[in-house]
Amino acid sequence: MPCHLDHSKLTGLRFCTACGVSLTTGQPANVPQTPQTPQTPQTPFMPTIPQPQQPPVFSSDSPNFTQTLPKNKNALIFSIAGGTLAVVLIVGLFVFTKSPEPVSVDVSLTLIDEECFDVSWGYFDIPGGDLELEVDGVALGYATFPSYGDSTFLGCEFNATFYNIPSDASLYSYTLGNGRRGVITKTRDELEADDWSFRLSIG
Repeated sequence: MPCHLDHSKLTGLRFCTACGVSLTTGQPANVPQTPQTPQTPQTPFMPTIPQPQQPPVFSSDSPNFTQTLPKNKNALIFSIAGGTLAVVLIVGLFVFTKSPEPVSVDVSLTLIDEECFDVSWGYFDIPGGDLELEVDGVALGYATFPSYGDSTFLGCEFNATFYNIPSDASLYSYTLGNGRRGVITKTRDELEADDWSFRLSIG
């Protein structure tokens, strides 16, 4: 809106007294200035620190976990007796069904009046001879006489041993070589009475 006053001649005033225009900027005095909103400074990131957990508090009213004995004492006694009897039966079965320990069977053959360094030709099959032991008809033991026997006051003695022989069989049969000298058989009781050994002599 044009003013009837010459603004260039108005000195010493900041606003025109007629139209109110600012003499310094040339804008009306009543034009409101848009205030600028100051920027809010950003808050620096702070990590969340977990709060320490409180230890659990046990109440004095907690239930009692002490094992409660059964009210019926007879039932408890019978239970203990039954368990003990079962253990005894199991141990007994284990003891009676366990196989006896194997044994070693010794064989001793003496050539009467023979010198070990000069054995007669009739005994050629004895030095270094192979031995076989049958247990209830089954060959379970094998051994060999030494090439040279031991000199004794009776003559020349040859010894050998069968190992890991069952001790619960009925019959034990000893054979030298191809059996040309026969088979020697003993019962279990006889062999045990002889300290699990065959003692033989020829001549």
